[in-house]
Amino acid sequence: MRILIKSPETKLGLFRLKFLLLGLSLASLVICVLSGAAHYRKAGWGDSWHPIGWLLSIGFLVVAFLPGQRDVMTGFRSLVKPKTAFFLFWVLFFVMSHLWNFPTAPWNGNGLFEDSAVDLSYLKSYVMSHPFQPAWFHSFPYLISRETLFHYYLWAFLNLFGHNIVSYEAALLVLWSGVFIFTLLLAELLFESYVVTSVTALVFNFLPFAFIYTFVGYRYPLTVLLCVASLYFLHRAHALGHLLWRLALERAKTGPVEFGCYGRLWLHTGCYAHFLLHDLQLGTLHLL
Repeated sequence: MRILIKSPETKLGLFRLKFLLLGLSLASLVICVLSGAAHYRKAGWGDSWHPIGWLLSIGFLVVAFLPGQRDVMTGFRSLVKPKTAFFLFWVLFFVMSHLWNFPTAPWNGNGLFEDSAVDLSYLKSYVMSHPFQPAWFHSFPYLISRETLFHYYLWAFLNLFGHNIVSYEAALLVLWSGVFIFTLLLAELLFESYVVTSVTALVFNFLPFAFIYTFVGYRYPLTVLLCVASLYFLHRAHALGHLLWRLALERAKTGPVEFGCYGRLWLHTGCYAHFLLHDLQLGTLHLL
């Protein structure tokens, strides 16, 4: 077996590349902030550079901490084990149970819950007909500001699979399937027990309110997904023994960067994210 040892010059080159990518991420974030201010001051150039700067910032951050080829191959090989089959079984169980008797279910594609109708109307009236904006004020009779990240996700999903009710409900099922997966991953990470994880899967799947709410709509399913994903990667990073403030200088493993990216998205999906973020900050201070 050939062992690859990185020379000091190679390590220095990788460090410089990572430092450059982090600098580009920060510069893109500054562009995002400036173009966002320009957008709200009615300057046309800010309309497009606002989301572009934000996406570039996230992209450079992810690339800076991408694992090496050997780590990627090791990660793929680690998926070939009984635990993967266990999670695949529960994901299929979740999807099939929600599609059972679909033609006679209230969410059979022939109608919408009220919350879904409101969000689709908001998508058509505010998101589709305006430049990118993280939130729009929803006029009378609602008189609230609604975040738009969910609506952009929904808009992309509808463009891919068709502008109809079934596509909308499929988009919701994808979100809640993601919530289900990360909930099971978090339970398995915390308790390291197939029994506890299976009980969590059954409770999550068959609680009446949770089961029905899968297809009700509203914009908060994306908030829940990103919240649980952020929490999972934060716990995973802590379980691996990596401190968040060392990651910019050291070789990152799976966990902290994902937490940052999911958490950054999470903040833009709903007001509840800000409350939960304060809880995470208090928990982090407690761990320190």
